[in-house]
Amino acid sequence: MKMMDMSGHDQAAMSHEMMQNGNSAAHQDMAEMHKKMMKSKPENTQETAKPFSEMNEHEKAAVVHEKANNGLSSVIHQQQAEKHRSQITQN
Repeated sequence: MKMMDMSGHDQAAMSHEMMQNGNSAAHQDMAEMHKKMMKSKPENTQETAKPFSEMNEHEKAAVVHEKANNGLSSVIHQQQAEKHRSQITQN
């Protein structure tokens, strides 16, 4: 499959796996995260998110972690977001 035929997550997962240090835990975690995102999100959706003010504490925490952009800690923020999202369905 050519890169131009791949989705953004396909490309990102492949890029993380092909890095010179692609065997590092951070790149493997990011590749797995992109693969999960490919499975869980439909290509075209008309859904809209509820307003932040209407979200519960775990939904808000997940959004904040997902949008955090501070270098090497970004994988940790994504893992924390996933943890909060799993608690949404449990509560």
